[in-house]
Amino acid sequence: MELEWSEQGWKADVVVGDVEHELLIAPAGDTVTRTDTSPEKLDADKLDRLTDAFVTMRQAVDTVLDQIPGDLLKADLESDSAPLTGMRWDVTVDFDGDPVTLTVDAGSGDIREG
Repeated sequence: MELEWSEQGWKADVVVGDVEHELLIAPAGDTVTRTDTSPEKLDADKLDRLTDAFVTMRQAVDTVLDQIPGDLLKADLESDSAPLTGMRWDVTVDFDGDPVTLTVDAGSGDIREG
């Protein structure tokens, strides 16, 4: 659901079944260095919207990086009023020292206005 760069490495929120887990991943992306001690169970509505998001985080990030070359800073799956799934990916990249965020519809994969 979310991936964000920090000085400690990558912070990630992932869903397994109906439970959301918070992870800290080493900067190289190869090792989980910390997991949360009390994961949260998702409500049924949010879980339904998550399963309706046809576009993966990887696809959304690739779509944005095709438009704006740079380094990934954050990718976040958010609820909104998108007609197909009600979900969108907000992807932020570092473009020449400035953060730039584009929105990718989680149903169609199209870049659209936030």
